Amino acid sequence: MRFPNQRLAQLFTLLRNETLPQDELAQRLSVSTRTVRADITALNTLLAQYGAQFILNRGSGYQLKIDNPTSFQALEETAPKAQHVPRTAQDRITFLLVRFLTSAFSIKLEDLADEWFVSRATLQNDMVEVRERFQRYQLTLETRPRHGMKLFGSEVSIRACLTDLLWELTQQGDIAPPIGAEAFAAEVPALLEPVLQETLTRHHIRLTDAGERFVCLYGAVVVRRVSEGYPLADFSAEDVAQNVRDAAHELTGELQRLAGKPLSPAEEEWLCVHIAARQVQDVDPETISADDDEALVNYILRYINSQYNYNLLDDAQLHADLLTHIKTMITRVRYQIMIPNPLLDNIKQHYPMAWDMTLAAVSSWGKYTPYTISENEIGFLVLHIGVGLERHYNIGYQRQPQVLLVCDTSNAMVRMIEAILQRKYPQLEIARYHLPARVRTAGRDRGGFRYLNGADWRKRQAGGDHRAVPHRLSAGSNRQAGAGGPVPVRGC
Repeated sequence: MRFPNQRLAQLFTLLRNETLPQDELAQRLSVSTRTVRADITALNTLLAQYGAQFILNRGSGYQLKIDNPTSFQALEETAPKAQHVPRTAQDRITFLLVRFLTSAFSIKLEDLADEWFVSRATLQNDMVEVRERFQRYQLTLETRPRHGMKLFGSEVSIRACLTDLLWELTQQGDIAPPIGAEAFAAEVPALLEPVLQETLTRHHIRLTDAGERFVCLYGAVVVRRVSEGYPLADFSAEDVAQNVRDAAHELTGELQRLAGKPLSPAEEEWLCVHIAARQVQDVDPETISADDDEALVNYILRYINSQYNYNLLDDAQLHADLLTHIKTMITRVRYQIMIPNPLLDNIKQHYPMAWDMTLAAVSSWGKYTPYTISENEIGFLVLHIGVGLERHYNIGYQRQPQVLLVCDTSNAMVRMIEAILQRKYPQLEIARYHLPARVRTAGRDRGGFRYLNGADWRKRQAGGDHRAVPHRLSAGSNRQAGAGGPVPVRGC
């Protein structure tokens, strides 16, 4: 028997082996409880000829009752398998991306709309984000009349887009079985992992856990694409260490065995690039001799020194850390390999000064190089610069300038003024409160505070030597606030 729509097939599959209440069914199917009751009625009408019904048990939910086992057995043998239907916009976008990346033929949105029980207009809205995603990898969708849409681009770009998409899905949780079945050979990562670890150890190559998982995932994509007849064109990697090439050669042999087809030399070259781009470099800067890496490190540190007056040129640890990171970063930007930075938003929020410095330095360096460095890569550099600033200038966190409140009034009035100041200027911290007489006898400077009597304060006002309370303090102003003493407040 063929069900009239996919939702009835899903409902039948859910209730065939377990008892579920209508609220749970509504949540799983993303419909209302009223729709669930209507679908149950429709299912019972279809199942009547097979001697089965769904009955409602109060307190437990809907349960399948079989009156004629022979007829129902015939139904189970002929019932089609339920297909996974994306229910949310993000699910549809993911499925569209995978379909276009893996399909050898043109795809009609009308067919997908019927398969997923949505309108063509809904899929057209989803296609906006799909096209934006493909543009990042220089992939284009072309429409052919009466045939549909087909994806065009290099095999390198298709694999990069597909692997990055699968990596994002693994970071969010397990990949849905329908996506895994279309996109890659699901058994390859588990088979490749022990071989990869043994090979890397033998050739003295260090990768992070995330790097090893990515290489295994890329290997699964390679096996699927090669087995389906999509090899890589000619390609040659530059500036790759010999131990990386040896490891890639051995891993290519394992991938060739799993794919059941010979792999071209270009496959081995690209595997070299992926391993080199994620390699954890030696912390000793003397082992890194690439001129581009050294030039970029020196350029960033000199730029920060000349433009922001923060001298980090003598920080050997920072220089070594930047050198080890930029070594692999240049490999990534040269071959357009993108690594997501999950801390990017936090870096922008908590290291605004280091972000501005690094962004300006990298943007200035970008005028003299064909490479484009993404925000994710800049975020990693900001962490190193931020640590250097904390180590030498102790400005990694925001400080509140302390003020001395001088007021010749009652205690109640002082508290009121203090509350008003804290409301209008939340960045200020009222350190303590003094009467004018005590200030005059305390001296000109004491305990880091600068004391002004009434005459001095009026002279400074008349002479224009008055710094208003700032409405917003940047990291740079915080740096000077600690040495400049309290901010004078008028009217007290």
